[in-house]
Amino acid sequence: MNIVVGSINYDFTIYVDRFPEVGQTVTDGTLFESPGGKGLNQAVASARAGSKTKFIGCVGDDIIADMLLDFLKQESKKNKNFQHTLIVSKGKTGCAFITVRSDDGKNEIVVSPGANKRINKSKVYQELKRSKFDSILLQCELEEDIVEMCIHFSRKNGKRVFLNTAPFKEWVKDVYHLADFVVMNELEASALASRLKLNSDTSHIARYLADKVSGGALITLGEKGAIFCNKKEFFHMPAFSVRSVDTVGAGDSFCGYFASFISRGYSIKEAVVYASAAGAISTTKKGAFSSIPYINEVLRFLKNSQKPEIKELSAS
Repeated sequence: MNIVVGSINYDFTIYVDRFPEVGQTVTDGTLFESPGGKGLNQAVASARAGSKTKFIGCVGDDIIADMLLDFLKQESKKNKNFQHTLIVSKGKTGCAFITVRSDDGKNEIVVSPGANKRINKSKVYQELKRSKFDSILLQCELEEDIVEMCIHFSRKNGKRVFLNTAPFKEWVKDVYHLADFVVMNELEASALASRLKLNSDTSHIARYLADKVSGGALITLGEKGAIFCNKKEFFHMPAFSVRSVDTVGAGDSFCGYFASFISRGYSIKEAVVYASAAGAISTTKKGAFSSIPYINEVLRFLKNSQKPEIKELSAS
């Protein structure tokens, strides 16, 4: 089983023809509401990919928490792979406010973390102790001490650790090397390189990380695909060609699918192909949570699409 300890938010997404300038109001936006948070999204992606997955997160004691709980109960009924444990904290539940440009799916996001900032470390620890899991998937929307505790607990107990460095935080430089696999986008890779005083070239960063992270480093490049590097492999996976309407959640679909397929014993290249397909499909739909594809949809997509040719890269 995969455990995902991470954020849970309620997403308010507005689709607009153009982003407003500073001090400007753009009217005629269309509102879309759904569950969200990188932790929840990646847990749902892992479960929809076919892995038994348990999500652990924190909500407030408000009406939004009740709305999220209803969504999670519905997801558990539709997908028996998905389990959840919500820790309740006094105060507001996390919310995300997302603006999406309709013509290309680009987005701007502001998050009010709410209860995600107040998740109780001892309660998370107890959940980890009582859960039988093989892998853990973490992100950076929780506080450093929670993420670090989850990493150390998992390593001590022989569990595989996946760390998605989104959104990038300064403390990532102190923990990334403890993971078995790190997954990041270009901006996060550049930010980490700056903190480590490295050359900002993406390939250089990937090679550097390959020497520090036991399983390897995966850097997503948006429309240019992704590169993976470890001590044995270094390759580029081009992106699938799709018409994007909303890129929110694409990275979460990618991470959840990658962790799921690695955890089930697939090769790294196979896992990257499935993850890339899932990420591509998610950009063709609105919303984050609602755009995460089920495995049957990914299998149909791969059957009917031309798979980009993976290119081996030089390790030197």
